[in-house]
Amino acid sequence: MKELGVQQMNSRYLMAGATSSYTLNILELFKAMGEVYSLSEKELGNVELFGLEGINNVSFSEYRAFSLKTTPHASDKQDEQFLIAAFIDHTLKEQHLIHAVGDETIIFDAECKICVPDKLNIEDIVMDISKPYGTIVHQEFYRSFQYKCMRCIRLLTHDANCPFNKSFKEGLI
Repeated sequence: MKELGVQQMNSRYLMAGATSSYTLNILELFKAMGEVYSLSEKELGNVELFGLEGINNVSFSEYRAFSLKTTPHASDKQDEQFLIAAFIDHTLKEQHLIHAVGDETIIFDAECKICVPDKLNIEDIVMDISKPYGTIVHQEFYRSFQYKCMRCIRLLTHDANCPFNKSFKEGLI
């Protein structure tokens, strides 16, 4: 945060356009990735934070990249629709979507089960009747992302049947 500044760090990891520092929220994201790094049965390589493809903001050099996101609003973390709406608003406002390649994995610091895809109705959230083509393109990008919650990467405490969680334990993906 010293090197990049509060606004740059908030823009990369914190949704909702916060201008003050939410260091603890961002730290929770890195703690979870640290757990993955230390407990994974696969060699993940070095942690990389810059120069990543798409909207990713953290990567393991020998594995894959992710986009970690959190919000300062506890109410957004409780509901899938609010969380996705905050993410969409953030990526459009900060112009992150123009860097998206599709199929990125978005990991939210969330209390809800964002990883259950049939609960998300992107069409109802992303709609601009004045720009039908842009709306369809945006909907396709947001549908292509794989949404995961922090529980999916907590290797010690999460359900052993989660395929994403298993991928770290067993070195798959």
